[in-house]
Amino acid sequence: MYTSRSGGQQGQQHLNSRNNSHNKKSGMHKTSDLFEGLPFGKFVLFLNGGRNCLRVSAQKYNMEYEEKESDGPNNNKKLSIFLNGKFVTSACEENIKATKAQAFVNALAVLQKNCYSIKPNPLRDTIKINKSNNQVVCGVVKQKADNAEDKKLDASNKGYKMMKLMGWTGGGLGSKTQGREEPVGYLLKNNRAGLGNEGGKLDRNYFRQILKNYVESEDIRELQFEPTFTKEERAMLHEIAGRFNLKSTSNGKDEERRLVISKKTISNEQILTEILLKNNPNYIDKYSVQVPESKARFYPEHTEILELDM
Repeated sequence: MYTSRSGGQQGQQHLNSRNNSHNKKSGMHKTSDLFEGLPFGKFVLFLNGGRNCLRVSAQKYNMEYEEKESDGPNNNKKLSIFLNGKFVTSACEENIKATKAQAFVNALAVLQKNCYSIKPNPLRDTIKINKSNNQVVCGVVKQKADNAEDKKLDASNKGYKMMKLMGWTGGGLGSKTQGREEPVGYLLKNNRAGLGNEGGKLDRNYFRQILKNYVESEDIRELQFEPTFTKEERAMLHEIAGRFNLKSTSNGKDEERRLVISKKTISNEQILTEILLKNNPNYIDKYSVQVPESKARFYPEHTEILELDM
């Protein structure tokens, strides 16, 4: 793991309090133009994929990322990094391998200081959908990417807290409120009898309504249809997902086969808008944001340094 700068959270509480007081006195307010005055424009650093994240982040904005070698002191090679022709940083160490590693660390520090950084949270909420006795039952689990370990959405979770503030009071799913107490019941809205089809048949119209409710919502969590659904039902869901422009992938073999349905790629600008300007709990749960230093006075709760996992 590379850490771009040192310092961590020491003194953060005092700094946030001071910034909040300053904002009130000077009348500062958040602006919808998140990128105003930033030296690298609308470049956003997406902290995923190790050292390749700088190049990939630049490609998303059709920006040219360059690493240029030149002669340095003591016959060592110097490496300079440029973004769209603008100098970012340089390094010169005893050998080229060390030089490249240090140049990357330096560039990460400079860009995190001057640009927005986004990092996917290691634990994500997933909506698991099961079929039991010809009824559909939904529930939220918190799991690590590529990990089947589940963790209940509880009061320590940011998204949970914000849902509570927005008026959600909990309540299980099912005719007797069985199951987990999480905000996923909207998926079954307008399906007769709520859980399961009143006529006793889970047909195309029933599955279509579930995905239609998902598309029309602001929910960005994945839908994971468990192996309790038949091969024919998963094929039907896959076809319906395509019609709604949703992404669908299958994983597992035979009796462990699952279908995961999700919304297409979300832009960095949308993530920043939903978190910084709208405090959207669905996005807050899925992503962490670090603002550039020049924006810290507007968003003191998003100044913690995000580390890149290597």
